[in-house]
Amino acid sequence: MILSAMVLVVACGGDDDQAVEFEEGRIPDSVPRDFPVPEGAVIGATMVDAADSRTEFSLTVDADVPSVVQFFTISLVNQGYVIERSQGTSQTSWHMSFRRGDLSGEILVSSDGGSASQAIVILDVN
Repeated sequence: MILSAMVLVVACGGDDDQAVEFEEGRIPDSVPRDFPVPEGAVIGATMVDAADSRTEFSLTVDADVPSVVQFFTISLVNQGYVIERSQGTSQTSWHMSFRRGDLSGEILVSSDGGSASQAIVILDVN
């Protein structure tokens, strides 16, 4: 299998610290190394906004919404994150927010209509 990564950099005002980078196929370096990612998840589009200290990435997971939510809930707590909110309709969509130190984040999980789920992870450093 050949994996390709696409990088698009949008510079704001010509300052490299203000760059927004878009990629696909790998977890961005700005994500903490211990951040949980389900085994076998396919990494989709990613975005790193250095100016706003924000990182986003998408995952496709071969599991239903309740299983993906359970994975993130247990894994985040085991890594020292505090779940601040977790709600949704168990079979079709779920939203959770969490925090650890100066890092806050959200995970949006939805069914793809089949046996897999999509997860969007948003991380902000405050």
